[in-house]
Amino acid sequence: MRLYLAIAPLVITTLVQLVSSQDVFNDFSVCGKTKDSRFLDQISRIVGGVNAAPGDLPWQAAMRSRNSGKPFCGATLISKKWAISAAHCQIRAGQQIVLGAHNFRLGSEGSRQIRTVRRAINHQGYNDRTMTNDIALVELSQEVEFNEFVKPACVLDSSKQLAAETPVVISGWGTTASGGSQPNILQEAEVKVVSRQVCNSRYGNGIDRTMLCAAARGKDSCQGDSGGPLVVDLKDSNGGDQFYLAGVVSFGIGCANPSYPGVYSNVASLRNWIQTNLASAGVYPATNNPEPSTTTTTTTTTTTKSTTTTKKPVVTTTKKPVVTTTKKPVVTTTEVVTTEPPESTTTPEEPEVAVEEVQLIRYWSRKFRDHFYTTNFRDLGFMRKSYRFEGVQCKLAKNQVADSVPLYQYNKPDKDHMYTIDPKEIGVTTPGAEGKNGYKFQKIVGYCYPEPKDGTIPLYRYYKAKIVNHFYTTDGKEMKTTTPGEFGQWNYLMQGITCYVYPGSYPLREYKS
Repeated sequence: MRLYLAIAPLVITTLVQLVSSQDVFNDFSVCGKTKDSRFLDQISRIVGGVNAAPGDLPWQAAMRSRNSGKPFCGATLISKKWAISAAHCQIRAGQQIVLGAHNFRLGSEGSRQIRTVRRAINHQGYNDRTMTNDIALVELSQEVEFNEFVKPACVLDSSKQLAAETPVVISGWGTTASGGSQPNILQEAEVKVVSRQVCNSRYGNGIDRTMLCAAARGKDSCQGDSGGPLVVDLKDSNGGDQFYLAGVVSFGIGCANPSYPGVYSNVASLRNWIQTNLASAGVYPATNNPEPSTTTTTTTTTTTKSTTTTKKPVVTTTKKPVVTTTKKPVVTTTEVVTTEPPESTTTPEEPEVAVEEVQLIRYWSRKFRDHFYTTNFRDLGFMRKSYRFEGVQCKLAKNQVADSVPLYQYNKPDKDHMYTIDPKEIGVTTPGAEGKNGYKFQKIVGYCYPEPKDGTIPLYRYYKAKIVNHFYTTDGKEMKTTTPGEFGQWNYLMQGITCYVYPGSYPLREYKS
């Protein structure tokens, strides 16, 4: 999963000093103005993006590594002394921020303005497990000079949430493929906003109001783009192009993965935090022009189902999470445990009752050699206790309906999680009670069907004795066999069909033993 630098947030405490009152943001006479507005027509026809021309994206900034000289994260200029980036980039005082750059292969460019970071303010609510509030304000050591190559983007107002299918532009020097090399020349691509409803169906309901999803076939941000801009073109009072910062590159699974849109911090939802912190530093919105009104492109809606993606940056990091245990953690849950499912009240004479579905999310811990499945995203978020989000494996019935049976969850402490519709396998259904082979009953995760039913697919069960790990999937190709008794990929034994479930999102992140 390209969790762009999902590391504990850096808290920088520095005495607040007021900057010049002349420093403002949303000065509509200059913000969001590009050298050549025709670049939108050029990039919309290029799969995977295209080299930007100098001055196309004058608000684009790069956080530059002193070792490699290449960007490790992006940022967006919003005033003469302030930029916006992602909290997970862990920007520190003294690091370099480069404005006006185009080609990093060149040792220098006349258009560049290089500053050092005076301080970075991470959102106090940033959570590296759920990636909520992934935003940071970056103060420059000294003001930049506005010209055709260096200009701020306007900052989207809190009342202007973008509608699904709204075209937006992403940019950066991130890798052009997952795990690939970084380009020297700034890249830009056009993608479209994906509704939160559709995005949540792919990310296990982990997309909250502080996030914005966007995608297009074959286009996305990728490693190294983190913290960079997603901008939307809202016309000024004269009908000219004016670009607003609407998103900050945050995370995703892979790059341009057709099942997983790129996820960005939602600037409109975080505008109040931005404005409050800038005001504390003496920086306020300019009052020289009213903010242009928006109608169709910013009307809130969630009716479209776009699930395409673009080349999106995966945040890379050289730091590994500190692990303080060598034992497999027992994953706990806040869900209410029920041991005796209520009997269905549905009768053949009654009309069919709509099934309320719940997502079964799959996680994998390479360290603990364990797969874990849950219907509660908050159990692990996108990464916790060395467990990594792999996707929505399938959907279960949330409550018992006609012909459905409970799916029981058992845990072998420090070893394995097991799921079955036959409680006789372990012999206990009392929470915390230990049954056969050292497995303890935890809960009922949902309901599935013992026999095929319209709209359902098999949930296959595999087991690898060497590492004591059960694995469940609705895609038999993952283990290369669906024949009971056969050994498949990674020497997993195919044990049979657990039950029949509703389809999840495909493909999941590739499991590697």
